[in-house]
Amino acid sequence: MGDQLQALDPVTGTAIDLAMKFGPKLVVALVILVAGYLAGHWAARLTGRMLASFHLEPPVRQLLERIVPIFVLGLFAIMALQDPGVELLPLIAGLGVASAGLALATQGVLSNVVAGPWVNVLDYGIATSEVNQAIPEAFRRRNIAGPVPQRAVRTLAARA
Repeated sequence: MGDQLQALDPVTGTAIDLAMKFGPKLVVALVILVAGYLAGHWAARLTGRMLASFHLEPPVRQLLERIVPIFVLGLFAIMALQDPGVELLPLIAGLGVASAGLALATQGVLSNVVAGPWVNVLDYGIATSEVNQAIPEAFRRRNIAGPVPQRAVRTLAARA
């Protein structure tokens, strides 16, 4: 039993050394995160007051108010990671690549989400469906055909 406890002595010593080395840095990082949380909510309230003068639709205003604290907390999280010694350049480069990939992947979905609040229709889904039906009907009235496998658009000769 004594041999097993002596085998744990280097582990205990290493744990104490790491706690002495990184403990204060982790406490400072937690303080930075708490400050970021508070600053984010303060910035959201300030943004809400500033957006009140623009008379935006409520969903758009809420979206902007909710994005601000996330952005501020992200900046404070980057500062908190810098304090213990995390390399930030690869992290920021990776975040840039990931956000570009996410933007390309959700391009169609986000265009509908962003365009939705500006459409002044009670039921956005019905309006989208009506627009999608009106386009082929307008093409048919003007004798314009776009066959599916072909990319060329041709006008049809008027039949007598």
